[in-house]
Amino acid sequence: MSSTIMHTSPSRSGAVARVAGKLPVGFAVLGALNWWFDMRAKQRSRRQLAELDPRLLRDIGIDRASAAEEARRSMWH
Repeated sequence: MSSTIMHTSPSRSGAVARVAGKLPVGFAVLGALNWWFDMRAKQRSRRQLAELDPRLLRDIGIDRASAAEEARRSMWH
């Protein structure tokens, strides 16, 4: 029995959906792939936050120090 995964996050690769159709439901690899893509998306978001200019940071209510602190965090946290 196989299942396909529907993704709502644009940060996830289509690779997960392609693999999902070939693996049994509940297969641990799917959970690991989803976790990995989530961690990479978090890392990418933090890197992008660090690159925002002061005007955009002010728009979202974050100061430069808070943005820098968040960007320094590892993808594990």
